[in-house]
Amino acid sequence: MTSPLFEGIADETKERILSFFTKCEFRLDDVVMEAGEPGNEMFIIVSGEAVVKVNNSVVHKFSPGAVIGEVCLVQKNSKRTATIIVASAKLETLVINQAQFDELRAAFPVLIQQVIWNIAMMLGDKLRFANEEISMRQGVIRALREDQRETTRELSQRTWLQRFAAALSFGRSA
Repeated sequence: MTSPLFEGIADETKERILSFFTKCEFRLDDVVMEAGEPGNEMFIIVSGEAVVKVNNSVVHKFSPGAVIGEVCLVQKNSKRTATIIVASAKLETLVINQAQFDELRAAFPVLIQQVIWNIAMMLGDKLRFANEEISMRQGVIRALREDQRETTRELSQRTWLQRFAAALSFGRSA
């Protein structure tokens, strides 16, 4: 299996790490995790797809190899930051909970440094993506506001002209 979680880790060592994970399957539209709920598991997608939804809009798609839920694994007692929903007929994952991760850390104290570094790199990528998404949306909002200001100016001018024309008309009929 290819995943950024295993970047820089030899295949035989990766197999040792995977022995701490368990298989978990989901079906279409199952909620893997809900934003705001407590979490203590990290998932690696083996097959299928899942999506991140915010306000019922899909903002990102995860495919095989993707890691989700890592924030709650490295930040004990934290809440989920995203809602993840299964987007394919079947989603196969490998999951590790906090207790299993602690066992992995105790069993492989040197190796875990690479795993945690890889998690940090993935979190950095997700943060960069989120920042780019926010910047793009702010640009759209600025453009909409400018369009709205322009429309308001046009309406104000049109209203003024209509009033002026009405005043001129009123003046003629008198």
